Amino acid sequence: MYEPTEQVGDAGPGTTQIRGRLQICGPDDTTLLIEPYHPGNRWRHCFLGALWVSRRLTSAFVVNGAMVGVTAVVLTLGFVFMAKPEDRLMYVVSFALRILGGCLGGLTAQRSSARYAAHAVSH
Repeated sequence: MYEPTEQVGDAGPGTTQIRGRLQICGPDDTTLLIEPYHPGNRWRHCFLGALWVSRRLTSAFVVNGAMVGVTAVVLTLGFVFMAKPEDRLMYVVSFALRILGGCLGGLTAQRSSARYAAHAVSH
């Protein structure tokens, strides 16, 4: 259930922006759809993207994973200039986490590839 804590402002005719906190997520709660797209959660997408990109590579897994993160940062860099000054640190941290998520995805793909190669050689 969503509990409004403060009214932030008017978003146009007939609408009002309200800030609050999420207590319990249910399938009928619209905030359930918004939460995964918070800027701080984008590192997961970079991690999964790096795994996907690195699935057929034979070397340079971490570099390619980092490039996935850097590409995600470049594509969304404009958001930091349009953000409120108090939210800019959140975006900078999110950008760093995207690059780190890409590197971790590449590292995971590298370990998976090494295990697969070791298994293929032993059989």
